[in-house]
Amino acid sequence: MADEKFVPAFEIEDIRRWETELLTAKVPSLSNTDLTMLPHITGMIFGRTPYGLAIRYVTDAGTTADIMLNPVAAHALVQSIMGHGHDAGWVAPDGKLSIPQVPPKMKRRT
Repeated sequence: MADEKFVPAFEIEDIRRWETELLTAKVPSLSNTDLTMLPHITGMIFGRTPYGLAIRYVTDAGTTADIMLNPVAAHALVQSIMGHGHDAGWVAPDGKLSIPQVPPKMKRRT
C-alpha cells in the first residue's frame, strides 16, 4: 500500500456538471414569510471528504438532518455566507463576526 499511486477524487467534468446543476436547479425563492418560519440550527458538526463537505445539524425543534455538499456547492456556500453576511452586517470586512445595528422593532427575541 505504501507505493500505491493516488488518483484524482473527481474530474474536471464533475466540476462542470456540478456547476451546471447548481446554476440550473429550479429552487424557489425565499419569501419574507419563509424567512420568519425557518427552523433555526442550534448545533452542527462537519465531516470532510475528498468529495465534499458533510454537515449534520440539529434545529431548535430537535430535528436532525444530514446533507452532503459537493465541492462546487460547498464553495458556493462559503461565498454566499461571506457576501450575504457582509451585506447584512454580521460579517465584518476582515471576515470576523460583527453585530449589525437594527431598529428596535427588528430586534430578534431569542
